[in-house]
Amino acid sequence: MWNLTDVTLVSSSYAIAEAERNLEDGDRRVRLYRLIQQIEIADEPPPAVRLPKGIELNAKDQPILLAAIHAKCTHLLTGDHRHFGPLLGRTINGVRVVTVRAYLSDRNIQDESPDG
Repeated sequence: MWNLTDVTLVSSSYAIAEAERNLEDGDRRVRLYRLIQQIEIADEPPPAVRLPKGIELNAKDQPILLAAIHAKCTHLLTGDHRHFGPLLGRTINGVRVVTVRAYLSDRNIQDESPDG
C-alpha cells in the first residue's frame, strides 16, 4: 500500500489512537509512528454526522467509518472481520469497505506483505 503512487492513504486521529492502544510491542509502535508520517490525517466528522439507516456497527468502530465518509475516501481498508465483516464488500455513502487483500486483488496487484 505504501508504495502505490496513485493512492493517498488517509486515517483519523481516532483510528491512530486505536492502533496505538492495540500495539503492546515498542518496535511496532515505532513502525506505526514512522508510517503515520506518510499519511494524511482526516478531520474528525462533526458530532451530528451519523451512519446511514440500516448500517449496524459497534459504537467503538462507528468513528472509523464516519471519518472515511466525511473525508470522502473511496475505500475503507480493514482487517477487522469481527466488527466490519457484515460491511465487507459494501459501499456506504461512497466508501467501499474491503480488506487490504481484496483491494489489492481488485487492482490486480500482488500482495507481498508478510500477512497477506
